[in-house]
Amino acid sequence: MIKAAIATTNPASAAQLRASLQQSGLVESVVEWNPSPKGEWNVRAKEDVPEVVILDVDRDPSAFFLLSLHVRRLRPTVNVIATSAHDPCEKP
Repeated sequence: MIKAAIATTNPASAAQLRASLQQSGLVESVVEWNPSPKGEWNVRAKEDVPEVVILDVDRDPSAFFLLSLHVRRLRPTVNVIATSAHDPCEKP
């Protein structure tokens, strides 16, 4: 059983991702990471980083990719999966 984290700004999307992970039967626990109002992620120590981190990328992917670099520095063996429900060709 693995531990996973979902980094997201969208609660509905997080709920869908959490349900999918739990239904797989492979995940022991899922934590949700949300950025602070300043846009910072509260991931400080290697122990905070699970085996799998899912990035639920929104319209501005830069914060998510910076988070990916940060967790990789903390735990080089982490598996990072980036996903998005946004169509990059869609106009706002």
